[in-house]
Amino acid sequence: MKQGKLCLLVFLLLLSKSFAQYQSALNSSEIYQKIQQLNVLGSVLYIAAHPDDENTALISYFANHKKVQTAYLSLTRGDGGQNLIGPELREKLGLIRTQELIAARSIDGGQQFFSRANDFGYSKTPEETFSFWNKPEILHDVVLAIRRFKPDIIINRFDHRTSGTTHGHHTASAILSLEAVKKAADPHYKLKSSFNFPTWHVKRVFFNTSWWFYGSQEKFDAADKSNMIKLDKGLYSSITGKSNTEIASQSRSQHKSQGFGNTPIRGQQPEYLELVYGKPLQSNDIFEDINTHWSGLENGKSVQKQLDKIIQNYDFTAPEKSIEALIDLRKKIKTVKNKHWKDIKLKALDNIIAACAGLYLENVTQKALATPQDKLNLRFEVTQRSGSPLTLEKFWIKGLGVNQTLNHQLSTNQPFHTTVSAKIPAKTAYSNPYWLNKKPSLGLYKVPNDSLIGLPETNAAFEVTYQFKIKQETIQYKVPVLYKYNDPIAGEVFEPFYVVPPISIGLPNKQLIFAENTPKDIQVELKAFRKDITGELIFDLPENWKYTSENKNLHFKEKGEIKTVKLRVFPPKHSAQAQLKISFKHQNKNYPYTVSFIDYPHIPKQVLLEPAELKLNRLDLKTKAEKIAYLVGAGDAVPEALKVMNYKVDLLHLDQLTSAQKLEQYDAILLGIRAFNVLPELKFKNYWLFDYVKNGGNLIVQYNTSRGLVTEELAPYPLQLSRDRVTDENAKVTFIDKNHPVLNTPNVLEKSDFDNWVQERGLYFPNTWSDRFTPILSMGDPNESQTQGALLVAPYGKGYYIYTGLSLFRELPAGVPGAYRLLANLIALENEEN
Repeated sequence: MKQGKLCLLVFLLLLSKSFAQYQSALNSSEIYQKIQQLNVLGSVLYIAAHPDDENTALISYFANHKKVQTAYLSLTRGDGGQNLIGPELREKLGLIRTQELIAARSIDGGQQFFSRANDFGYSKTPEETFSFWNKPEILHDVVLAIRRFKPDIIINRFDHRTSGTTHGHHTASAILSLEAVKKAADPHYKLKSSFNFPTWHVKRVFFNTSWWFYGSQEKFDAADKSNMIKLDKGLYSSITGKSNTEIASQSRSQHKSQGFGNTPIRGQQPEYLELVYGKPLQSNDIFEDINTHWSGLENGKSVQKQLDKIIQNYDFTAPEKSIEALIDLRKKIKTVKNKHWKDIKLKALDNIIAACAGLYLENVTQKALATPQDKLNLRFEVTQRSGSPLTLEKFWIKGLGVNQTLNHQLSTNQPFHTTVSAKIPAKTAYSNPYWLNKKPSLGLYKVPNDSLIGLPETNAAFEVTYQFKIKQETIQYKVPVLYKYNDPIAGEVFEPFYVVPPISIGLPNKQLIFAENTPKDIQVELKAFRKDITGELIFDLPENWKYTSENKNLHFKEKGEIKTVKLRVFPPKHSAQAQLKISFKHQNKNYPYTVSFIDYPHIPKQVLLEPAELKLNRLDLKTKAEKIAYLVGAGDAVPEALKVMNYKVDLLHLDQLTSAQKLEQYDAILLGIRAFNVLPELKFKNYWLFDYVKNGGNLIVQYNTSRGLVTEELAPYPLQLSRDRVTDENAKVTFIDKNHPVLNTPNVLEKSDFDNWVQERGLYFPNTWSDRFTPILSMGDPNESQTQGALLVAPYGKGYYIYTGLSLFRELPAGVPGAYRLLANLIALENEEN
């Protein structure tokens, strides 16, 4: 995994309680923009299915140009997608993509929400999607988002009327949106007991259409647009020095795990919205007949008058001159009867006041991690840099028992420092993404604490609440406790602070393959996150599996100390699967966790608690060949699967490969997923691979997407990819040539080898190929024609070229026995003519 340091200026203006949404201090023009946003009371909710589905230019347009409350509801966290920056898939990928969305919103000015829908992979119809998602539960979450956010306008990324023409998740998001609009207004529809949000009437719903949905620009130009409005999302702001499309490009580029780095297009950029619900428009204003001004609220006229005065008199060279008028504005907003807008605007106003005052708040620890009952030393800094009279009355930390009254008058640009020591309570919850605390179903995350549903992430482990007196007004700010250190290269670095279990149980792999009735050794690595801890390992295995270990009382003297325990596992005689569960027992309490970290430069460092479990597979598996090269593509866990099959595996990187002769040492070469999408060198070095095959090698190319290929020459013979895929993991598989060596040597494959596959059969199958290729398998989703492009084999010279779109990169980490047997046959394939 790539390692990176996340260097962030912390402060202050935290738009949420989460530690991933740090905000740097606002400059003068940004403060002015925030004041302008105080003056607008409209709201827009954008709804789609996945991270990266959102139209960041439109979100920026409404947040920064129209200055309305804008949010994106992504039904999933993108768990079912692919990862271009590393090997993480499923829940770990969802965690990365969650943080990428949060980062995107911090740039384009939107807020972020989610439902509990688990992205189970590609779906061809919304009906199939709902069969996995548990439609009533996800509908509840969309209604919750509407009643919580109270949007005047909803914009759907996708069309609810086009079932079967795009990803089923896409269409499902639009269907749910329109159903939820009606439920949100229905007093008989009840949310879960944790929520007391009243009914809400959305005024209009639009479909964010474009030429793409019509198939071509020509068809869209000819379409009836009488029910559409046209916006210019390319508007430029002299205040920020950027256009919405430039902001949107930065936002879009946060989706790095999907390879969505984006270059902005400047100038006019039309955007079309088709009305699908609500009162028809007589103008090009989606807020027609919707009062977005303070004058529409009781006691709002005085607020409007004061705001107009503040905007008119704002001094870009001295924002602190606005503080007194902003305090007066605060008093007026508190008299407004509308609680929803009063709470939103007071929070925004308090952040503006802090920015005008140049207020800097820092609360840090020198520990990145701690465990319950640990002592935590905290250092605080409070500095006001504008000359405004501020009094720090007190601060407290809920959950740590810290509460200090100070009544300290802050001097201009004179930092106030103090330190506090506190013991973390024994019952403090571990840091972990809330939606991963329980094992999810295939389509739905389980969130026992209803109050967390919809939130983008778990709150920080601890937050400091500061209370100030500013011109007789009491204002509070919440700032997360962070880990701070100095890096010789990056300088000052802030990272989230996490509470973790005292012991992490590390396993070399997530599964172990037994091809024979002989035992295998596992090295269990234990790492202490607390000093002076003693305990023993507990192993849980079914009766037909046996084990021995060096297990004895283990004592860890220092925090960070690592010990390794060897475990020998004896498999049963016949094919079987089992789950080995491991825990560390300390003072009659078991700790069954692996503490994992995800660390990339573009997102805050993430911690994840995973069950310390190992999948054991005793299967009938024969292998030939010994030494394999794996050419790393977009990132996957196939090399680890090859290693548990007892192959010797070298990871190759094309930029380090200087000679084709170096390939001759390998019995087989495998290309990682999407290699022809992400490795520019393959445009020239693909011929090295073809020559390797010609000289007797065995080359296995895994799936690539049909768009964005670095070369069309994927094979030594003509081969064309398509978007064909089989999404039903249980789809019937037919052997086209039952006698082909791929199906018989060294393992005789049966139809049962395609049982219990996960998420899908495969994707981006070729649909056109040379007659030199032999198709091996035929398969198709229900009610669809069969495709024969899932696995193609062609002799070339003395060797074999193999192309497969089968999702081995998912099946192997999931421990699907048939995937291992098939891969062993592909690797063992030899040209019988030679």
